[in-house]
Amino acid sequence: MVRNVRFAYGIIAEPFCAETTASGEPSRIHQDTIVHEIGIDQQVNGNNRVVLSDEERDILVKIAQAVGIPCDPERTVYFYDELPRATWLDKRRVSTPTVVDAGK
Repeated sequence: MVRNVRFAYGIIAEPFCAETTASGEPSRIHQDTIVHEIGIDQQVNGNNRVVLSDEERDILVKIAQAVGIPCDPERTVYFYDELPRATWLDKRRVSTPTVVDAGK
């Protein structure tokens, strides 16, 4: 239950998590953390969405309202492709090794 609410919240909160460093530079540290965790779930578990129960949806709506993030109170399905792609995952994919016949 917590996982579902966390991932759904990440999807709706990601655009609002931009930070500014002390030097005034934009930082995606929080946004990249959200994308990273959802990307791991997508790669390891093959998930592409999170479906909330009514209870999970109610919790999500309360959290979003508490921090001022827009949230559709009727929505129960959140798709991972609503986030930018975690391009670092492509670099870390382990390719299938080429089998070499030692007898040749």
